[in-house]
Amino acid sequence: MVNRGILFVFVCLSTTVSILACSKIRASAVPGIQVQNLTSAESGSVLWRGYHTQTSPLHSFPNLCHNFTAYLKTVTNDLSRPFLMDVNPVFIKDRLKVHVTVSSMHLGYIPEEKDAQYVLLFEGVRYKNKLNKRSPLGGCNQLLFVIPVNASFSEGDVICVTLINLTFKRAYLDVLSCVSVPDPNPLPLAVCSYICDYNTIPELRGWIAFQRLMNVSKVVFYQATPIPGFDEAFGALIQEGYVEVVDFTWWRLDIGLPVIYNNQNSQINSCFYRLKYRVKAVELCDVDEYMMSEMFPDNLQGVVQYTRQKYPKMDTLIVTANRYTNEQNDLAEREQCLDNGTLFDAYQYRLGTYSSGAFKMIVFDNFKGVLTVHSCYYCTVWNMVPPGFARIGHFRMRVKNGRLQHNSFFTRYSQRFQQEVASLKEKSVSHPL
Repeated sequence: MVNRGILFVFVCLSTTVSILACSKIRASAVPGIQVQNLTSAESGSVLWRGYHTQTSPLHSFPNLCHNFTAYLKTVTNDLSRPFLMDVNPVFIKDRLKVHVTVSSMHLGYIPEEKDAQYVLLFEGVRYKNKLNKRSPLGGCNQLLFVIPVNASFSEGDVICVTLINLTFKRAYLDVLSCVSVPDPNPLPLAVCSYICDYNTIPELRGWIAFQRLMNVSKVVFYQATPIPGFDEAFGALIQEGYVEVVDFTWWRLDIGLPVIYNNQNSQINSCFYRLKYRVKAVELCDVDEYMMSEMFPDNLQGVVQYTRQKYPKMDTLIVTANRYTNEQNDLAEREQCLDNGTLFDAYQYRLGTYSSGAFKMIVFDNFKGVLTVHSCYYCTVWNMVPPGFARIGHFRMRVKNGRLQHNSFFTRYSQRFQQEVASLKEKSVSHPL
């Protein structure tokens, strides 16, 4: 067994030392593999100066447990290979469940990369991938390895593993990762979204305000680029723990797509499995999508509790969306309405569900599989929940085809929404990060 206590001390002192402290598993374990990490000689200088992407990291220097993305960028720095975007070991009783996210989105949609034939080496023993079905969509592989262990692990302990793709003979050697343990008192509901400088401060503030009105326990942002004014606007919420930010400043495919369309499958898988052992359910949607329930109009937790009690084997809810606009189908005042909290008063016309087309999910902690943004091939679902039970208002896209119908349901939140937006503005002025 690796002496985890000593290894953790080394990590606190120096990430370079911790790499040297790994019990090395050499490339000879699988003949002909392509090594995907730095040599020991290279690792020290790169780790300490920080490895920058085409968009600067949110933090310049890696700190293993607190900025895991910065460390992983030093493990997978070859733009011609898939990135190792997350390695998440969770200690449960007598085993480590290691959730791994591999992304090839920056390479384009390569069907061969859907292959899930991976093994994990830990202390000289090889473990097969338990999620060995091909990924339903290109760009992301979500893997699971279950390791029986005799020792006990604590939050923040560091382990060292090697990941090998058997099909391509490609290896990620001596990867460090921080162990977590399940929260004995998980939160009822979190929401996770992917953001970048495409999103404005009023948009993010309004969306956070609405989550608070819906009794959502935590907001998690996977942040793809720095956003001007973000720390000043949301520093107090970050310090309180209501908002959590994950550095997700990875390289992206440059084919004209908005930033938020890149790496999104990897983002939702990483976020769900990071939260799976801390919350009972995770809402996965964008910051222009407002999920509510007519059955539980002020409490999305009620949607989760009702489903779990009535359908205990259910692991996912598929929630349909309606696009909202004003009678003139003009979104020119959207930013101003978000800033002053009058969004729901100004935009009371919606497009029908079929014409709107999109849907998103609430995923429960009993889900096991690979997630995609707009579909769930491995879910046990209450397929397309009734609109009165849960529904999404999409307040960004202009309506092109279909008939608009007046619907003022969201106006029931208008007064409290304005008050919450004003409260968050005041908090950002008095408590910047």
